[in-house]
Amino acid sequence: MKKVNEIIGQGRYYFDKDQLLPVSELFLKYKEPNILDENQRLRRVVLSGPPGIEAYLAQLLPESESLFLEKMNVSEARKEFDTYDKLQQELGTITHDAKQILSERVLPKKIVDHFITKKGDKYVKDRMLDENGAFDRDKILQLLYDKVESLYVQFPPDDKRTKDTAYKEKVTELLDDDIKRYGKQQALALNLVLSVIPRLPLGNFLYARDQMNTVLDTIVVSAMKKSIRQPEVELYKIVYEALGYKDFLEIDQDGHEGYDVLNKALGYLNESGERTGKGEPIIAPEKESFEGGDLYIHEKVVYIGVGARTSFGAAYQIYNHMKDKCEREGYQMAIVFDENATSKPFNKQQDSMHIDTWSMPIGPKQMEMYVDEGLKRKILLFKNSNSPDKTTDVIDTGGNFVNFLLQKEYKIYPIPLEEQKEFGCNNIYMGKIPQKELANLIPDFLVDNVKEYNIPDQPSLPAIPYLSGNINGFGNVQVWIPQNIFGRDEYEIDVVPIGTNVVSLYQLMSSGKAIVFAPLYECTRGYGAAHCMTGQIHRSDIYLN
Repeated sequence: MKKVNEIIGQGRYYFDKDQLLPVSELFLKYKEPNILDENQRLRRVVLSGPPGIEAYLAQLLPESESLFLEKMNVSEARKEFDTYDKLQQELGTITHDAKQILSERVLPKKIVDHFITKKGDKYVKDRMLDENGAFDRDKILQLLYDKVESLYVQFPPDDKRTKDTAYKEKVTELLDDDIKRYGKQQALALNLVLSVIPRLPLGNFLYARDQMNTVLDTIVVSAMKKSIRQPEVELYKIVYEALGYKDFLEIDQDGHEGYDVLNKALGYLNESGERTGKGEPIIAPEKESFEGGDLYIHEKVVYIGVGARTSFGAAYQIYNHMKDKCEREGYQMAIVFDENATSKPFNKQQDSMHIDTWSMPIGPKQMEMYVDEGLKRKILLFKNSNSPDKTTDVIDTGGNFVNFLLQKEYKIYPIPLEEQKEFGCNNIYMGKIPQKELANLIPDFLVDNVKEYNIPDQPSLPAIPYLSGNINGFGNVQVWIPQNIFGRDEYEIDVVPIGTNVVSLYQLMSSGKAIVFAPLYECTRGYGAAHCMTGQIHRSDIYLN
């Protein structure tokens, strides 16, 4: 496989089958939004670009505001991201760098006009521009320093968040690295948009699945619940529009339809709309919300997690928009429902905030899951009613997520809570990749490096013989292939972000997967991992020549 990175304002591209294609032709490959199943081969994605000053600034906030799990070493996270991006390309995925695109689409003049409107012409000239009317590096740097100080005033340091006396050095280093990556004016404009203009820095921009989610052939624009994340959505919309995508499904945050239908299905209201006394009716939130991490598709079922971040009303809108297509093509839409999510403490909400943080399809009729969460989640089904006006019915299956999957003859691979919290489910399935496409990646010495993998505290489980080694040209990225599948014409590959989740890794290998371990330890500090970082646009098992 030959690879060429070419930045043309629309992302990075690879050329395959040893054939150099015109960029315009390659751009059309796997172009259409097309996510029919989480376990088809991944073909095209949007990635955020390396985390930057915005991620550093977010850590100055309390966890309830920043949504960060732990302190992130942003410089190391940038290296991890670059490796992950390169790895995606080497595994055959077309990647688009959202920051690269934004740096070329967010025009400095618009930013200047914004600040003139907010602060006045004199402020802009004195605090932002050089004598030629261009952004001045040192002045923008001072605005970033001022942002740090203003955040410390707004959110005073405490026992958990001591003041960082080295913040100027860190901010300067990150800004200068951005200037090398994007160019001076583009980098300065980008950092104004991500860190200075928003009330809170957009530190979660890294998690590129959450802002947009492709559902069958429809790109759904998220309505993020938390204020720090809401400005990300418009920026990602700019990115998708720059890539040529124009038709979106946008959630109406004031569209509180379906709650009567829901409460009747749950038995909280009778057909006349009166309370039955069986439980408290579900009340519509002030604003409906949907986040991309709360939806995946597997085995002809669209699963939407409704809980801490995604509301029932938003799921109802998605179904109503897509129900004719779902019915025509044989898809169900299932709500994986936690009706008590919003009453939980913040940290408990974070632990299971999206469906992809505690469960993940890993193959045909295969699901990796923190089972305790699955047992708590009710399954509701949307269905077109038989009435003349074709309203939407909600059906309470009476069972939980685990029961629902078992009835469909799934094999569930359980993982423990401590691994779920360390993103043991948040892997990214790359698909079935022919061995010949992997020839340059798999180490030559792999066949001589057979080990046995077991779970130390579960000696009754048989050890799995596997072959392992560092991938050529990728430093500490490793490939682990179970011995019983080594030498096949193709491998099902899962990319995992954390190498210490021993049960999760065992389950993946026991299910016949080859594992590529791409360390994303620092990138996970903000409550997300490989799956959260990957905005999927196209999956397909069909090879387009």
